[in-house]
Amino acid sequence: RTGRKLNLARMLRGDSVPVPTPTPAPLPCRYTIESIPYNPDYRADNEPIVVQADELDYQQVTLPFSFPFHREQLSSLIISPNGVIYTHKAPGTMDYENGSNAPLNSIAPLHTDLSASSDPYGVRVAKGATWLTVYWRSKIFGYEDLADVEVRATLYSDGRIESFLSAPNAQLEAALQAGATIGLTGPTADSAATFAANSQAIKDGLGVRFSR
Repeated sequence: RTGRKLNLARMLRGDSVPVPTPTPAPLPCRYTIESIPYNPDYRADNEPIVVQADELDYQQVTLPFSFPFHREQLSSLIISPNGVIYTHKAPGTMDYENGSNAPLNSIAPLHTDLSASSDPYGVRVAKGATWLTVYWRSKIFGYEDLADVEVRATLYSDGRIESFLSAPNAQLEAALQAGATIGLTGPTADSAATFAANSQAIKDGLGVRFSR
C-alpha cells in the first residue's frame, strides 16, 4: 500500500521518471553431485604435516590459482582437522560436530570428529598450477583402537571438487554413518549441496565429485 501511495504522489506532481526497480539477489550457484570410482590423488601423502590436532587448530593455505566457489573467486582456504575446508574464516569454537549440511562457507570432504594429535597422523597438502590436494590421516575420536580413516580431497581450477574416503573396517563405517557429513555450502543455508549426512552412503572406497 505504501508503494501505491508513493506512486500516486508522483503522478500528482507530474513526475515522469520511472521508479527504479530493486536489484534481485543473485540465485545460489548450483552444484552437480555424483559418485565416482575410487581414484584419489596421492601426491599429498608424503608432504609435511600442516595440521596435527584434535580441535581448534586451523591452518590457512594459499591457493596456486583462483578457485571459483559459488559466486566468489578464492585465493586461500582454511583447513580444519575435522575434515572441513573453510572458504572465509575459521570458526571460533570446536567444529567436531557435524550437521545435516556442511557448515556455511565450507567444503566438507568428511565432516566428523577426527583426531590427529601425534605422528603419523595429521593433515598434509600438495598443490600444482591447477590443483590442490588435502590429505587427512586420522582416527575417529572414541574409536582410536580401530583402523585409520583417510580422506583425500582435490580442488581444481575449474571449480571441480573430488573427495575419496578410506575407512577399511565395518565398525569405522558404522561410526561414520552415525555422525559424518559430505557436502559443501556457500554463504547461505539454501546454497548447500549435500551428498550424504549420517547415512549408509558414507562408506569405504567412496568417491564423490562436485561440479559447478
